[in-house]
Amino acid sequence: MTGDQGQQQFGATVDVALGQHTTLVGKADLTNSTSNDTRSLEAGLTHNFGEHFFAKLGVRTDNRAEPTLLALPANKVADRTDGAVTIGYRSSGHIDRASEAASTVATGPDGQLRQDVAGAGDGKDVAHPWSIYAFGQTTLKGSASRRDNKRYGVGGDVQIDQRTRLNAEVSEGTSGIGASAGVEYAVNERGSMSLNYALTAENPDGYNTGRLGRVSATSRYRFTDAVSVFAEGRYDHGNGPTGLTQGYGVDFAPAKDLSLGLRYDRGSLSDPVSGGVRRQAIGATVDYTQGIARLSSALEYRTDRSVGSNRSAWATRNSLTLKPNEDWRVYGKANLSFTKGEQQSEGLNANYYEFVTAAAYRPVANDRLNVLAKFTYLYDRPTQDQVGGFNYNNGFAQRSRVVAIDATYQLTPMLAIGGKFAQRVGQLRSTTEAGAQWFSSKADFFAVRADLRVVKEWDALVELRRLSVRETKDARLGLLAGVYRHLGNHVKLGVGYNFSDYSDDLTNLSNKERGFFFNIVGKY
Repeated sequence: MTGDQGQQQFGATVDVALGQHTTLVGKADLTNSTSNDTRSLEAGLTHNFGEHFFAKLGVRTDNRAEPTLLALPANKVADRTDGAVTIGYRSSGHIDRASEAASTVATGPDGQLRQDVAGAGDGKDVAHPWSIYAFGQTTLKGSASRRDNKRYGVGGDVQIDQRTRLNAEVSEGTSGIGASAGVEYAVNERGSMSLNYALTAENPDGYNTGRLGRVSATSRYRFTDAVSVFAEGRYDHGNGPTGLTQGYGVDFAPAKDLSLGLRYDRGSLSDPVSGGVRRQAIGATVDYTQGIARLSSALEYRTDRSVGSNRSAWATRNSLTLKPNEDWRVYGKANLSFTKGEQQSEGLNANYYEFVTAAAYRPVANDRLNVLAKFTYLYDRPTQDQVGGFNYNNGFAQRSRVVAIDATYQLTPMLAIGGKFAQRVGQLRSTTEAGAQWFSSKADFFAVRADLRVVKEWDALVELRRLSVRETKDARLGLLAGVYRHLGNHVKLGVGYNFSDYSDDLTNLSNKERGFFFNIVGKY
């Protein structure tokens, strides 16, 4: 929840245990608003070296719109990729909380990359365990308009008694001093509370620079194995959106295969660019598994009230996964968003529909072959302010149908070859010109690639690609290269460089894809 008037947020997280001593976590976020657009991808890898020592490797890349003047809308896009390394030591008896609760990648003080772990045990049978760590961070790649984010610091935590745990961190870097401190208290085996404060010099999810502070408090209580509730409060101050936001929710699991959730948020924030806004939102989630099928769904209704603008929005995301047998996986999703405002703010209205069906085939009897087929229908009508000001997706609305097929065959234990074909048939329309008409747009994408097993569990990837747009009779060749590390039997992690300026996702109209990339691939 922010002070921006018309905001859409999408995100996803992944948490994978890669054996007994290694954990991989990742997070992706997309935020579109009238004063700030961001895309960010974070990933962290933690490895324990025996009982005491541990190391973490983190990478964050983000793309965001930045204003040139405070009173003007943002009109340029800036990128930055940061990398960080952490080395730490745990005392004997220290609780490895990563094995007890879900962990997430988070950006700490001044954009420092770290792996935070949510939840805690009650501290029983632990004699004041503690841990300390030191970290260093640098900017691997960035736009000229984004200053580097070099940073180094130290931190630690300590269990002072059976119920209370303290943590603290301090750092120095390009953007100044950063610090954080917090306390977690286990009321009993069912409930817990936490209080945290963070002082930063840059908001990694926005354009603000300068001193930023945030106080956050959370309380959770589990009534039964099926019912739990939580309450959250957050106060922001400094050179950014300021104000108080609150959230309340309940999670209900009436059966082993069914979980339900309900959440309510409210708050009031003021922002130097978009002004003040009062927001209320209510959302519900459901997750149901039965036999070969798993269904997940979420629905949210939100209202924003500010001077000269009263707006409402509906958003829903839905997914269905089927496992008919060991050879096949079938997947479908439907994401929709509708935003509507008063007449004076009609330029902020936006609609978004995305429907996807996909199937993956990997025969158990011949697991050398992997085939993935996907169909996407996308209707994306961004706001004039969002696109005209940010130039976030080249100033075009689109209604597109995309068909894609991707296949890989393991020729030898050392070499796999593959290819991809995708075609977009649809229409585009400028969102920066009043009364612009739809025009046809067809594009074809081809790629051939080779995966070479360099050493055990390490692959090298080389891909030759071609994108052609029929209406402009434009065709561009490109090259992509990367290195992947297999992490267990179901995940591999990769990093590489895209020498072309386009993506293999034909719904992505950006021509700014050249550069480093980070990728997580799931396998079954």
